[in-house]
Amino acid sequence: MHATTDLYLQLQRVYQSKAEADVAAVEGHLRVILKETGKPAGSISRADVKLYCKNARHLRLVRFRALSEEFGGDCKHQVLRQALSGEDTATNATLYILMRAVDRFYETHKHFPGTFDSPPEAEIPLLKGKASALLTEMGASPSPAWDDCLAEMCRFGAGELHCVAAIVAGMAAQEAIKLLTRQFLPQAGTVVYNAMGSTTSVFLL
Repeated sequence: MHATTDLYLQLQRVYQSKAEADVAAVEGHLRVILKETGKPAGSISRADVKLYCKNARHLRLVRFRALSEEFGGDCKHQVLRQALSGEDTATNATLYILMRAVDRFYETHKHFPGTFDSPPEAEIPLLKGKASALLTEMGASPSPAWDDCLAEMCRFGAGELHCVAAIVAGMAAQEAIKLLTRQFLPQAGTVVYNAMGSTTSVFLL
């Protein structure tokens, strides 16, 4: 493709003209809405309207859920049932359910699986009971990775590996930067990082 400076400037003027027309159209709709809601006509500046039009195609409505909603709501059941049957998400969904089962294990036994005097293998049935109860509540079936993940959850004994902590902290920092700078889309769900498989899943729980 060949282009000259003159042709490039002509094309640029076409885009600029269309952009100005779009801003004018949005301003027209905005004036009507402001009048209907009883707000001053100049309460939203033209600069804000231009910024909105420039980024409109990338705008998304992102709703975040509180931890209390995630732990107490029922929407997670359907999401996790689907994730457990998915080839790419089954293991990470299993890890999420097991982490919730570990919380219940701690409430009952006052220690995390694999951190007591007994060998980790002895606590696998206890954790499996908690996890199976969670599956029953969800009406879900265990994934093929279920037994392996159960054993691994007891084997590592609530350990915190520095390399995993660094990755998770970096992900959290990245999400914070997105919110503070208002650039790029933040993750609106629960992020599960699987260090064993180097995979990440986001579940809208």
